[in-house]
Amino acid sequence: MKRVLAVCAALCALAAVSRPAGAAGVVVPMQLIDNRPFVPVTVNGRRFDFVVDTGGDYAISTQVAAELGLHPSPAASVGGANATSVAAGDVVVARLAVGSITVRDVHVSVIDFTPLVTHIGFRRFDGIIGYTFLRSHAVTFDARRGMLTFDAPPSAQDASHAISFRLWQNLLVVRAGVDGTEGDFILDTGDRSAITLFTPFAREHYRSRGSGTLRDVVTGFGLAAPIVADVTRLHSLALAGYDVADPIARLATQQAGGFASDEVAGSIGNAVLSRFTATFDYPRGVLRLSDPVDAPRLEWDRSGMWLSRAGANLRIDGVIAGGPAAEAGLQDGDLVVEVDGAAAVGVDLPALRERLTRTQTSGVRVEIRRGQLERSALVHLRTLV
Repeated sequence: MKRVLAVCAALCALAAVSRPAGAAGVVVPMQLIDNRPFVPVTVNGRRFDFVVDTGGDYAISTQVAAELGLHPSPAASVGGANATSVAAGDVVVARLAVGSITVRDVHVSVIDFTPLVTHIGFRRFDGIIGYTFLRSHAVTFDARRGMLTFDAPPSAQDASHAISFRLWQNLLVVRAGVDGTEGDFILDTGDRSAITLFTPFAREHYRSRGSGTLRDVVTGFGLAAPIVADVTRLHSLALAGYDVADPIARLATQQAGGFASDEVAGSIGNAVLSRFTATFDYPRGVLRLSDPVDAPRLEWDRSGMWLSRAGANLRIDGVIAGGPAAEAGLQDGDLVVEVDGAAAVGVDLPALRERLTRTQTSGVRVEIRRGQLERSALVHLRTLV
């Protein structure tokens, strides 16, 4: 869901936009799922839920295209953080609306998002709105109130918490500092994590880190492959006059793909951005942050494993050597049939993943199946980073 989804941006630019004026702006409900902002979107008269991704552009799932009777023509393949890509199609959507903001006759990428549904655990993943839709608006993300607002009148704000951004390949880029070292960082609401330091920057400043850094961790999944990185805790992130203490950072190791870029230092994801009311004012080229949430310290998964969907069960991927899951005898490929006594088929996987990061959660009991063997295991959680 990163910059490569801008594959249709040049065509999308021709879409007609209808935007009724309103003193309070256009407000739509927003829900964080797996720490990504989803809003209701109407496509050709049908309601769906799309992620609002400042690191992406228009896209709908193959499932949505089929439900709408749309027949995509072949288009350029799309990729992401890894040096992998998947096929994409292109369709023209007659009408797409978010609240009272409507675009017409817009080219949209059609992508099979099944890997995200499987590995992240979304019940559905209908589509994405990104740069081409957002670029005409000042867009305010308010996770605390569950609202996304377009073009609200500017309020009196401390100028020390506003910072200019530039566009790079249709991505928002700002100056920020990690542990006192400044660099250019992408702002990416479609990224569930806190900070990702791209391979050249990570190699220069953090690769020598020893204890306290987890190596070769499955940190998520893209459209075609797992996203593997080292994981460490930084001292601070300085952004728009705020200091975020002790953030978690992924240290990229990819040699190709988006995370291998040497043109920016890295990206700042929604685990950081959602701690503020964040306004991305595209017309003025300004990011404004306000109302920081008195949130606990950012934490990483404390179980030492990644869980994906596998039919009615969950599947264990990416067990960290020496971590709690490994100590409980769990292995990659094990199927989880129950979690704390509840059948896996009914488990909200993003909610479980969030629970496994909380310091208040001491453990989780799973019933697993390995081949013909079934057994129970108690995973004693602990802070790993």
